[in-house]
Amino acid sequence: MFLQSSKQRNIEKIKDLIIVLLLILPLLLFIYIYPNHWMGWFILALTYALPFFMKPFRNNKSWIITTFFILTVHHAVAFINSYFGPTFGAEKDALTFDREASLFAQYYNSLDFSLGSDLYVNFLAGVYKIFGDSKLLGSELSVLAFLLSLFVILKIASFINKDKYISAITLLYGILPTVFLYTSVTLREPFQMLFFSLTLYYGLKFMRYKGLGNLTKIIISLFLMGIWHNGLMAAAPFILLIIVFFSLDGKKLRFTKPLKFMLFCFSVAFVFGSFYILTKLGFSTAASQALFSGDALSYSGTYAKVEYAGGSTYGANLDTSSLFSIITTLPQVFINYMFAPFPWQIRGFMDLYAAFESLLRFLLLYFAWKSYRNSGGELRNNYKFMLLVFLFIELVWATGTQNWGTAMRHHLIAYGIILVMGIDGFLKRRNTGKSDLPQKRKKIRKRIVW
Repeated sequence: MFLQSSKQRNIEKIKDLIIVLLLILPLLLFIYIYPNHWMGWFILALTYALPFFMKPFRNNKSWIITTFFILTVHHAVAFINSYFGPTFGAEKDALTFDREASLFAQYYNSLDFSLGSDLYVNFLAGVYKIFGDSKLLGSELSVLAFLLSLFVILKIASFINKDKYISAITLLYGILPTVFLYTSVTLREPFQMLFFSLTLYYGLKFMRYKGLGNLTKIIISLFLMGIWHNGLMAAAPFILLIIVFFSLDGKKLRFTKPLKFMLFCFSVAFVFGSFYILTKLGFSTAASQALFSGDALSYSGTYAKVEYAGGSTYGANLDTSSLFSIITTLPQVFINYMFAPFPWQIRGFMDLYAAFESLLRFLLLYFAWKSYRNSGGELRNNYKFMLLVFLFIELVWATGTQNWGTAMRHHLIAYGIILVMGIDGFLKRRNTGKSDLPQKRKKIRKRIVW
């Protein structure tokens, strides 16, 4: 029997080895045909290995299968985009970023790491210079950033006691068409999603545990979030203020309301003082300069009209001619950004899909608010913090967006946060009829037996 079991183990090992070889051989073939793409294929293989290092979820077979499924969809988009032409959503910006990075890598000896879209192009160019000019590599870097953002989102879910929903969160986070279409090509969104999520995760940790280490991680995450987009860089100081404000009270230390107000004013002065110094030193963007000069909303309106005009427009623009006009038009712009297109604005399939995402966003926001109302203590404070940051970042995007085509990309940044907050709302309702009845039957049986 011992010999038989040993023989069976050897057969199983041979089978596993054959499967590994069958997986590796196509990769080696593609690397042989396209030698510049070797790093892209390496990152592809790496993404399938990383979930096994993700504590404590790696022992959950359901989560591993769900993650592999999501990764396969993302890699399929990256593969098609790299070898057969641009996928849907990658025809304009993603293609432009890749082409400019390819040119920079070939013809420029020194790279200019400015902020915003220029930074992303130069980042890609630097990677292409080192590892080879490959669109697959650029796309796979986006997939890797998306996967890391998923890990952070699951950490946040675990932090607020939602471990039982990790498979559902993974599926809904990765299978949304705008997610796998925009985070599998050469766009900035997956990096923005990663560092925005990291900021909130370390913000939650700082609120609970305090510590200079967590505060340092928050500042680094905010900086890495802001460098990819002018609007995010301008928003970063205010997110830091929100985190500091929510972290004032602790288990051993309580602040009175007047003292909180004084500390908040000090924080505002500190942030704007640092902001002023950085601007003078040259570390600024057009958006940050507009913010500091008091023209942020005017800049956002111009940004929307110039860069993103056309497409499925809302029909409601931010009027920055006076304070009164800003107050009256901003709510309308924000509602349109969050929930358009409305039924009377649907003209085709893309409008119909955008309406589906808006409905999903509305439901998640409703259930997130409901979860906040039903929670208490520290958990309630966590919900309040995440909701406030979510609404703030969406408001920032709303001031510079005029159509729901662009809005769908901008919504991706905070999608994971609202998903984590609202996931249990409709899932609990769906499961109630299935899980409660067997429990009641068990109780009845126990009574009969006794």
